[in-house]
Amino acid sequence: MEIRSYSPEDIENIHSVIQRSIYATCAYYKADQINAWASALADKQILQNRLDKSDVKIAIGNGRTAGVASLLNNGVLDLFYVEPGFQRKGVGSSLLLEIEKSALRNQFDFIETEASVSAFSFFKDKGFKQIRSQHKLVQEISIKNYQMFKKLNN
Repeated sequence: MEIRSYSPEDIENIHSVIQRSIYATCAYYKADQINAWASALADKQILQNRLDKSDVKIAIGNGRTAGVASLLNNGVLDLFYVEPGFQRKGVGSSLLLEIEKSALRNQFDFIETEASVSAFSFFKDKGFKQIRSQHKLVQEISIKNYQMFKKLNN
């Protein structure tokens, strides 16, 4: 598996990974919540603009986009999605390690994220601490997630 920086030509593959990940791995959520979440990330131009403002890492496995992670310039882990066929195979761990390295290079002492119910245990296992559970409005639908952080400098 290779981790590399994002380029604008990756948008189609990134979009597909995000959509498949949302629909395949979010069994906790109801259909209207999943649809709202996926819809909020459906516009490729808006997604491209979001990625252009971030430090984005792409995981490539078997010649395919296996995952994507983005770090905003304020230390927030914004997007974090792994292709369903690559989950539980180290892709998420590899992406997170690269994001943490990037955060340290940018002199962040910690990173924050909003983890879905589905991703909560992954982030907890990687040393993130829960700040609070919350309900966010996405496309006017309430979706539960967890605000979490990880201290990078011990």
